Formats: sequence, C-alpha cells, structure tokens
Amino acid sequence: MDTRCPLTSTNRNWQSNKSAVRTLDCLASERYLLLYRYLVESEARSAIYCVRQPRIEIQKPPLMPSETIAIAADHAGVDLKMVLKEELEVLGFEVLDLGTQGEQSVDYPDMADALAEAISDGGVERGVLVCGTGIGISIAANRHRHIRAAVCCDTSSARLTREHNNANVLALGARLIGVETAKDCLRTFLSAKFEGGRHKRRVDKMS
Repeated sequence: MDTRCPLTSTNRNWQSNKSAVRTLDCLASERYLLLYRYLVESEARSAIYCVRQPRIEIQKPPLMPSETIAIAADHAGVDLKMVLKEELEVLGFEVLDLGTQGEQSVDYPDMADALAEAISDGGVERGVLVCGTGIGISIAANRHRHIRAAVCCDTSSARLTREHNNANVLALGARLIGVETAKDCLRTFLSAKFEGGRHKRRVDKMS
C-alpha cells in the first residue's frame, strides 16, 4: 500500500506537527520533517510524500495555468512591458503582446484601444497597460464600458482594486514605479480575487 501524505504550505509550523510524524516510522519521520522545512522555506504550494517508495513530489502550479494575459504599452512603457511580459511567462501565463515594440513614438490611446478590443473579443479576460505615468493609458482604456483599468503604484492598491473594484486591467507608470515594485504589483493583481457582495452592486453600476 502506497501511503501518500499530502502536505500544504498553509501549515507553517512544521516542528509542532507531532501527530502526523508519529504515523510514520523513524526514517519516514525525518523525511517528513525535511519536507515541511522545504515547504516553509520555499515557494512550493503543495507536496506529496510517499512512504512505501520514499520520494517527494513537489507541485508548484502557476497562478492561473493556461490563461492568456494581454499586454500593451506606448514608447514610454515599452521597456517595462518587456520585463512584465517575461514575468508573466515565468508565472505560467500565455501572453498576447499588442505592442509597441520599439522606442518610436506612438499614441497611448491606440494601445489602450487594442487591449480593450482583445478583451471584448473574448480571447482574454485581463490585461496590463504601461505608459509614462499609467494615467493617460488608463483613462483611454476606461472609455470602454467593459474595461475597469486601475493605476497602481504598490501591492495594496493592486490587491484592493481586484478585491473591491474587480479591475480587469492593471495600469502602471514606467516613469514612476520601480521594476521590482511593478513585478510585485503584477503578481498581486493576478492572484487577488474579487470579493463580490456589496462591491458587486457598485461595480455593476459602472457596467
């Protein structure tokens, strides 16, 4: 019998999990504790330990496997756009890159319209827009009734705009935000969930 012990990183206090350890033999117990150490010290979300055939299977699924995220930027945001595109791919997302691809001047309303059209067509549900400040491109995007674009400058605003406003587009200002902060905002925006409830009533009034 291949006894499988599923573990999750929600149990952060591996040292106190004595009851689970007692169900295994001495050697297995040591491996069990080692696995808990791994879960605590790494970004793994879950793991499986098999007792009869000792092995550790680490599972680190992407935030939203197989989802496509659209991304677009004007010339001021193209460098940050490329960084965020790579980050999306690392997280396991497919990326629809709508441009621009160089430093030649383009108009941010055109980039916002392209992303809004991609969402309207149904191929993608969420997107990322980048310009110098994030303001102009978000204003242009929000002219479309199905778009809820939010300019974010930290993880709190990125989280709250998903939880309370059900924002479907993250707007960032390349001239105002650091690369690492932008990546943190992206990850937070993609992982946060809309809370619904009283917020749904208010969001519905904007649609």
